[in-house]
Amino acid sequence: MRFILLTIILFFLVSSNLFAEKYQSADKLSRDIPIVSIPKIIETSAISLKFGTSVSDTYASTYPIALVYNYKFSKFFGFIVDISYSFDTNSSLKDSIDDAFENATSKVLLPEYSFNRAHFNMGIIFKPIYGKISFFSEKIIHFDLYMSVLGGGTYNIVKKRDDDTGLLNDENKFLPSVMFTLGQNYFLTSSLAFNIELINNMTIGQIFETGSGSGTLNQNFAIRMGLNYIF
Repeated sequence: MRFILLTIILFFLVSSNLFAEKYQSADKLSRDIPIVSIPKIIETSAISLKFGTSVSDTYASTYPIALVYNYKFSKFFGFIVDISYSFDTNSSLKDSIDDAFENATSKVLLPEYSFNRAHFNMGIIFKPIYGKISFFSEKIIHFDLYMSVLGGGTYNIVKKRDDDTGLLNDENKFLPSVMFTLGQNYFLTSSLAFNIELINNMTIGQIFETGSGSGTLNQNFAIRMGLNYIF
């Protein structure tokens, strides 16, 4: 399911730019087709509410909800703040291993693992591409492509094994983080846009002494979608 979502977002990011190049060159078509919206290209501020799912967690299914604010100080650059909290459930793989452990039918133990619970990041957003896309030659919708680089901190839930019981216990760990974002806004009106993006929130620091998470950089990919209100 997560692979399908990742394929869909990559398709949107690539195909919309290909269509934009085609229709931007057709001046007569642009005049004849009604325009759905004319976005505020140099908007003062925008606030977004986004929902998504992590595509890199193996033993936990995490679903982030994020509040994002950005202030544009030029046509292409702006300041961005990203605050996120993730809800989690067990993955099917974790449930299977837990059942085997509890029923004593297998000696396989669930490895130690971690996932991002929440983060607070701020940085710079860059919007190098603005374009238009036409659906069935009937309507034109404006869109933009953006990238951002942010830094801050991430609160992690770490599942560490108890030496006596063999069970995993929760530990909390706060680490500095760097986040990269690639996404697009599709403008529904001059003040409202549908947003879809891929993020990689990397924590800096060692989570475990050995195995997965023992490195300095730990990556967490997620797909997010939501609405962007421009004011």
